[in-house]
Parts: sequence; C-alpha cells; structure tokens
Amino acid sequence: MSSKRKCCVCGNSYEYCGHCDKQASNNTWKLNYCSENCREIFRICSKFEGKLISIEEAKEGLSKLYIGKDIQKSVADTVRKIMEYKSSVVETVEESIEQPIEEIKPKRSRRRRNKSIE
Repeated sequence: MSSKRKCCVCGNSYEYCGHCDKQASNNTWKLNYCSENCREIFRICSKFEGKLISIEEAKEGLSKLYIGKDIQKSVADTVRKIMEYKSSVVETVEESIEQPIEEIKPKRSRRRRNKSIE
C-alpha cells in the first residue's frame, strides 16, 4: 500500500511504499526524495553546508544535475549561493629577466718586493 509523499527538495508529490518495493533496502532514499536527481542535490548541499566539500566541488557537482525552478526555499538558497560563486583564481605569471652573464676575473694581487738593504 503506497503512501503519498512530498519531496523535500522539489516539493513534488509522489507515491512510495517500502513494503511493496522489492528493492526497498536499496531505495530507502525514496522516503524523502522523488528522484535520484533530488537526492543528489540535497546530498551536495548538505555536504557543502557541513563544510565537508568546498564551494568549487559543490558547484561542479550541481552543474551536472537538473535544478528546476520549484525547489524548496532552504535548498534553493544554498544552491543559489553555490552557483553564483565565481572562482577568484589568480594566475601568477613568473617573469624572468635575462641578463648577460658577466665573467668575473680574479683580482691580481701585487706582491710587494722587499728591498733588501745591503
């Protein structure tokens, strides 16, 4: 007997029964999410908010998923924060100044001659 559920990410209504599903042990995520896409969106946002992944990793993960307009406000705020992030990677350029190599010659020392007094 399936029950009506509401996805915690997109708000869509769907039906799921853990007793009827033959693979219920593998699909426990269906208790909260209508699709694997919504599950993955929530997983990435949770990891980001828990500081388990960086904003760059979160943005890379979310960019591979479909993000609809109807996602719940709490999730939408996190998704917006992640997707609006602009990487501030500054490329450093190392300049080398080539100068001619000067040959260093050893200084000649002058020996003083001792004048012998005879």
